[in-house]
Order: sequence, then structure tokens, then C-alpha cells
Amino acid sequence: MWGVHYQEATLTSLPYENKAFDTVICTHALEHIKDSRQALRELRRVCRKRLIIVVPRQREYRYTFDLHINFFPYEYSIRSFINNPEARIMEIGGDWVCVEDFSAERSGGL
Repeated sequence: MWGVHYQEATLTSLPYENKAFDTVICTHALEHIKDSRQALRELRRVCRKRLIIVVPRQREYRYTFDLHINFFPYEYSIRSFINNPEARIMEIGGDWVCVEDFSAERSGGL
């Protein structure tokens, strides 16, 4: 009815062409990925216009059970990871929401 297609893939090696999607949303995944920088490169590669990333604003705790590998407790930690001064980064409900808009720069506007 909706024409939805599901495909299993690895975030560090996505099976899609460059700029395959206008908008890419990655929510609560990068904190679990060992090679999170490669995953970010892949997300950017398949994104044509807008990339939205959501990660928890959480500190690492020594004596708790947590499946997170990467932690982004402070704004500078998420900004350092994203490494894009043009990205908009907001704290919403205990999460960091990062928005990168590529439409202008990839069309030659920036």
C-alpha cells in the first residue's frame, strides 16, 4: 500500500549510491557504532540535502550497564564529532539534534 521497502545494511558501508536520498535521519545509532566516524561519512555520502542526527546527551558512567560506545555529554563533544561549523546543533529532551544542510553547498551555492 505505501510502497515501503526495507533493506538490512551496515551503517559503516551503506549499499546506496552517492546522494541517493534527499533527507537522511539517523537517530540513536551512532553511540553504538565502533567506527562512528566512518558511519558519519557514509551518512553524508548518501545524503543529498539534509542530514539529521540524534544522539543522547549522556555521560559515561563507570559502574552501569550501558551498550553505548560513544558518549556526547557536552556541546563541544558533539561539535567535535560532527566537525562541521555550519551544522545546527540543539539540545532537545536530553538529546543532541544535529542538522546539516547540504543543499546550498552541493549545488554550488556556498
